Amino acid sequence: MAIELTPQKRSKTSLLTTITGIVAVFLILVFLGSYLYFYITNKGLVERTNKIREDSKELDNSIKNKEEELLVFQKRINDFSSLIAEHKNIGSIFDFIDKNTIPTVWFNEFSYKEDEKRSFSLEGKLNSFFLIDQQIVVFRNQELAKDARLTEVSIDEKEGLIEFSIGVTLKPEAFAFKEVEPLLEVETPTQ
Repeated sequence: MAIELTPQKRSKTSLLTTITGIVAVFLILVFLGSYLYFYITNKGLVERTNKIREDSKELDNSIKNKEEELLVFQKRINDFSSLIAEHKNIGSIFDFIDKNTIPTVWFNEFSYKEDEKRSFSLEGKLNSFFLIDQQIVVFRNQELAKDARLTEVSIDEKEGLIEFSIGVTLKPEAFAFKEVEPLLEVETPTQ
């Protein structure tokens, strides 16, 4: 047998108070858990945002550097393009002669006069005035020809051939380089 010295009273708490206490503790734990979750998530997002900003600054600087490099190249290309536009393409004269010479006509001398007229002279020998006339007509009828004329004529008594010289003046577009599409168009950045 046990002897009780002081009788213990059981505290009577109502069921409602107990449930309310449990719910309050649960809500506090949920609140603290949610706060920690959002705090950690927010901290991670802030770190990522800062890293993205730093990376974007580096990319912006890199892009600006590349644009500056491209602008230097664009200036060089534009300078070269203006030089080419002013340059005469003398090689096109030989293409013109090759494409428009009658097969039975042979030229033995060529001279080019670099002046405003853009003209050249062809000398040759033939046995027929008719072929000379036909060659002049062929040259005159070409789109790039401005004029074609018989400038000299004589008869070589030793060979019995007609020595002649034809002067041909070409239009300016005959000397132009063919237009090429730009490879890259660079816009000047605005700030």
